[in-house]
Amino acid sequence: MVKAWLIRLQLARDDGGSLSDEGIRELTDLLTQNRVFPVLTRPDSGTVLVQMMVDATNDMAARAAAERMLGDRAHDVWLALGLPPFTITFVDAHPRVTASPLASSLWRTTPIVAPRDIPSRLSLVERPD
Repeated sequence: MVKAWLIRLQLARDDGGSLSDEGIRELTDLLTQNRVFPVLTRPDSGTVLVQMMVDATNDMAARAAAERMLGDRAHDVWLALGLPPFTITFVDAHPRVTASPLASSLWRTTPIVAPRDIPSRLSLVERPD
């Protein structure tokens, strides 16, 4: 069964330098095009923590998909900015109950319709005598 996974990866330049704000924006934009709801932060100088949502059948498949996607997008950013090589390190993976952060927020705010508020289809059908 396919479910949503929250994957966290660490991205670091091999020379220990940090990724510029422009680089983080570009990487975020490229990952957003894949609809993985990326969140990029700088826990310390020289590294970027990347969180994303990936649909997969298990944690290993989710990890592989996230690493491949981040590697491809980071490669594009690194080439555009002329940066030295980078390393991706797996941090963790957790299954999510909802498919996305947006779905999660809708779940909390969507009112539940009581059965009495739903019109009965039987009342719309004319019954022969």
